[in-house]
Amino acid sequence: MKRDSQKIVADGYRRLRGTDAYRDERARLLAEARRRRGDELACASLWQRISVNWEIEREVRAKLAKRFPREALYAARVRF
Repeated sequence: MKRDSQKIVADGYRRLRGTDAYRDERARLLAEARRRRGDELACASLWQRISVNWEIEREVRAKLAKRFPREALYAARVRF
């Protein structure tokens, strides 16, 4: 393998989703959204909780899409 193997890759977004930074950001956004909607979740029926959780997921995905756009080019780093 070449030493200069830091390149732009086609599946960079998929690799990015596996990083600790992405997972940490997703967990932070989920916790923040659940904290904001905690009162609504506490007194909701089963179907309302499902709906609220679905809305939270959509909100988190939208924020992650702004921070880590799918169309962007990501660099793949090889560790030696």
